[in-house]
Amino acid sequence: MFRSFITVFLILLMGSICTICYGQEIQFSQYRSFPLYVNPALTGNIEQQRISFVSRNQWVSIKGAFNTVGFSYDVHWKKIKSGLGLIVAQDETSNGGFSTFTAGGLYSYHIRISRTLYLNSGLRVSFVQQKLNPDKLTFADQLIRNDGSATYETFGKRTNNFVDFSWGNVLFFSDSSSQAKSYWFGFVLDHLSTPQISFKDYDGKLPMKFTIHAGAQYRLNQNEIGFPENVISFSFLYKSQLKWDQAELGASFIRRLPHKKRTLVEWKKVQAKFEPSYKQNFGKISRSEMPMPLVYLEVGLTYRGLPFIKKYDTGYPNHEAVILLVGFSYYKFMMAYTFDITISKLKISNTGGAHELSLVYNFAIPASEKREVKKKAKKRRALFD
Repeated sequence: MFRSFITVFLILLMGSICTICYGQEIQFSQYRSFPLYVNPALTGNIEQQRISFVSRNQWVSIKGAFNTVGFSYDVHWKKIKSGLGLIVAQDETSNGGFSTFTAGGLYSYHIRISRTLYLNSGLRVSFVQQKLNPDKLTFADQLIRNDGSATYETFGKRTNNFVDFSWGNVLFFSDSSSQAKSYWFGFVLDHLSTPQISFKDYDGKLPMKFTIHAGAQYRLNQNEIGFPENVISFSFLYKSQLKWDQAELGASFIRRLPHKKRTLVEWKKVQAKFEPSYKQNFGKISRSEMPMPLVYLEVGLTYRGLPFIKKYDTGYPNHEAVILLVGFSYYKFMMAYTFDITISKLKISNTGGAHELSLVYNFAIPASEKREVKKKAKKRRALFD
């Protein structure tokens, strides 16, 4: 509902249809797989480097509905306690009648408050280009005449370029013993500059958007090496922009899959020595014939809506979608698929739901840190020479 209301006003100042268009807000069901878009403070919140890709096809039964792709890269720069990242996204509707391209850079600073409490604060600066192609759109005057002729609407420009800013913070907490329990809470302010997005000579500013997200993860059990066997996770997301808002509440279950046992020598062939899990568990692994528990299956369920809290009109309860998730991770590679089942008045039979696929790849830490590890190892060896 949040996206459908925002996008009802796709075309700025289009005669009798609307006076101001507030633009498209890109939306992903797998926002945790594309964290740099949700909150810039999550940039570099990893032990190594990360590449993320997400593709979403929303309301597949409606001709010219939403198609969105996104790509991001981020790295944890341990030496300066920071994260750096890049993000690119393309969103279009009406078969290219209206599109939004976004490219941005991100920076976050990581603060260790205590042994179990961390705070990240981040900023995203984005270049945004919105394009309008009236030839692929139908306007009010065309509907009235119904003769197939072109619209009488005129636009001062067909491209909008502007710079956008987002600022966010996220707080992490975990138990001090085994990190079997972890929690996070964050908030974000998007469109801090409230840029002008009108295609005509009117005042049409993009309003600020406020987002809250939170979650918890519990490790139900683990094997003798210390890797989790079963994990349950909960997440919450709330977004508000002018009079439109949206909430999501979800849960997922992650289980390690049985697979071929590997000895230490075999495992070293697929896991680089500078991999964090290798460094932390070298002693235990070298004494064990246990399989390396790095293959997981995830299933999840999310509800999107604001029932009993807010109705946009009489007889229109604020139910939007139920989201089904299935994911698979193999060592450093993660893949997930979600299907959004429309439960609003739009009905799944009309929309066809939404398909979304995400791919995430975590890879080697920066070469500078590898050199640092080698230097420390050399100093340790020198003590015994």
